[in-house]
Amino acid sequence: MRYDLFLEELKKFPSLELRSDEPACFEFVVKTIDLAKVNPVLETFFGKAMKPAGTKPSSEDKKKTEAFGGIREDQTLYYLESEELYYYSLIWPWANGQSVTVKVIRAS
Repeated sequence: MRYDLFLEELKKFPSLELRSDEPACFEFVVKTIDLAKVNPVLETFFGKAMKPAGTKPSSEDKKKTEAFGGIREDQTLYYLESEELYYYSLIWPWANGQSVTVKVIRAS
C-alpha cells in the first residue's frame, strides 16, 4: 500500500483529537476500543507489530524509538524500512485506559 493512501485510510477513523496532520508525522487519539479497527490498517502497511503491547522491549526496539521518547512494555511499535525511508507507528495507551495515541512517522 502506498504511504499516502495508508494515511488517508487512517484519517477515516473517528478521532478524539488530531494532533498532527503532516506526511512526516501523523498523530491522532482514538478510543481504546477503536484500536481493534485501527490495527488491521496499520498491518496492511507495516505487517505485524515489531513490538506488540505486553512484551518487553528489546534493545533494538529501544534504539529505534529513542528519538521519540523510547518505548515501554505497554506500548506497540510498528516499523518498516523502504529504500532510504523509515516508517514507524507508535501506539501509546493513556493512563485512563480509555484512549490511545497513534503516531505515524516517516523519516529518512
